[in-house]
Amino acid sequence: MKKTILTIVVLIFLQSVLFAQFTQLKLSEKDGKYGFIDEHGNVKIDYKYDDAEKFTWKNLAKVKRDNKKYLLDITGTEHLLAENIEELTDETQALDLSNKQLKKIPTEIFDYTKLKILLLNSNKLTVLPHEIEDFTHLTHLYLFGNSLKSLPKEIGNLTNLTYLHLSGNDLISLLPEIGNLTNLIYLNLSRNVLKSLPNEIEGLRNLTYLDISGNKFDRLPKKIQNLSNLKTSDYNGFC
Repeated sequence: MKKTILTIVVLIFLQSVLFAQFTQLKLSEKDGKYGFIDEHGNVKIDYKYDDAEKFTWKNLAKVKRDNKKYLLDITGTEHLLAENIEELTDETQALDLSNKQLKKIPTEIFDYTKLKILLLNSNKLTVLPHEIEDFTHLTHLYLFGNSLKSLPKEIGNLTNLTYLHLSGNDLISLLPEIGNLTNLIYLNLSRNVLKSLPNEIEGLRNLTYLDISGNKFDRLPKKIQNLSNLKTSDYNGFC
């Protein structure tokens, strides 16, 4: 039987490429304060922080001013940061529970539904609870480096998500509801055990970065070619 080799437009990012792409702003110090400059030395985020870390490939930087901690995105928007449950307040917009050896998500966090950034990466999570649907304000959700085998259909209710990182889990499949996340610009599905993607992937019309490397794909939906905003390299070989 004659095989038709489809040229599927897919962005394959290695970690080093990701790091280079998402660290365009450089940390700079002036008169005891920290800010961020671009590659030409132009100030993009003012020198106003008492302490600061570099932007990581997550597109976020931890900063501190006036004794408060923030996660800063590359637009300069500050998100009041908590790094444990005890620090959560009604004003908290970012929660970093990465590298905590968590086997399940603490139920207390579901009382803080105004969170915009949730970092749960590098834990031991096996289940993402249905209550995740309550975080309708989330723009960044990082779940890489866990042991998730599936996602609840409620993930499709997080329609404000722009960054979703699921690398290094045990995902077997994705539900059609993934197509509801129409504001996604970044989706990392690398290093799972996916064999296919749902046709609803074509709903991610704003998607710019897609990493599906390190899976077990037999096929990809033709409709992935409709993701016209991908900054892509060609990947051949899916039949």
